[in-house]
Amino acid sequence: MRRLSICSVVCVLTLTSVVLSQAPQPTGNLAPAGDVVIGSGSFSPIVSDLERSLKFYSDLVGTPPPQTVPAWSTDPALLNFLGSPTSQIRFGTVRIPGSALTVEIVEFKDIDRRPVRPRVSDPGAVRLILIVRDIDSMLSRLAGQGVPVVTTGKTPVAFRTRDAGRAVLIQDPDGFFIELFQPEVLPASSAPATSNVVGARFGLTINDTDQTMKFYRDLLGFQPQIGEDFSGEKALTMENEALKRDVSFTAVESRTVKGGGGTPVQYWLLRPPNFDASRKYPVVFLIHGGPQGAWEDAWSTAVAFRSFGISSTR
Repeated sequence: MRRLSICSVVCVLTLTSVVLSQAPQPTGNLAPAGDVVIGSGSFSPIVSDLERSLKFYSDLVGTPPPQTVPAWSTDPALLNFLGSPTSQIRFGTVRIPGSALTVEIVEFKDIDRRPVRPRVSDPGAVRLILIVRDIDSMLSRLAGQGVPVVTTGKTPVAFRTRDAGRAVLIQDPDGFFIELFQPEVLPASSAPATSNVVGARFGLTINDTDQTMKFYRDLLGFQPQIGEDFSGEKALTMENEALKRDVSFTAVESRTVKGGGGTPVQYWLLRPPNFDASRKYPVVFLIHGGPQGAWEDAWSTAVAFRSFGISSTR
């Protein structure tokens, strides 16, 4: 999955909006007169229960929920715009601290509704990205409420890409993805000092980078840039950095020994971490005796961490 950074301002119409991994625009930062797009809009999930979702997102970002329950609308202009002329619709808005982006939550009725639950890797999957001050306290609170955590291990992952920091992926009650991201350096924000959330942006999984870039560049006048985060062989996380600072590993060595009739038998030699050639170490021989098992193109250093040398052979 590649992340696109859109170096322009983004909007669609009032009710439904699309923002592609874009940082919020400061108030008063007006677009040039010739721009096609002149403002940003909302992350607008279509939900099954508006009251439940308003409560969830208000609690998530730390803002009060609307005091009144939104009324159902049969406005023909709005419903025709959405291609659902015979339905009814209602929506409520939750403001995100430090961001021009809002969460505009929409519910339909009197129309066939089918839940859609894409994987985050599926083209078309979207995610709201919340920039937070303290990801651990927020995740602890949400996990205590039973909010689903998608990230493997259910803990934040450290990134050393262009946006260095820690992130974890959760889901709202209808399965929409929300990324909590704590950058190493917090951006300037208009959010109150008491707010954990300090900004927001929007992420979209796509199928064809070139085609998507062409769409946003040629039709909407954006200046998209493909990040270099996933070009070449780069580490995505740095979870083992602390271990690597304290432990020195030696390369696994392939050797041979003469077997029956002079036939060479290949084996692997695994030395323990922080190996000292001047010391003597006990050796463990792991021999494939089959046919109940087999040595494949893999090995483990679990025993080697106990200061044993390991010799494994087929």
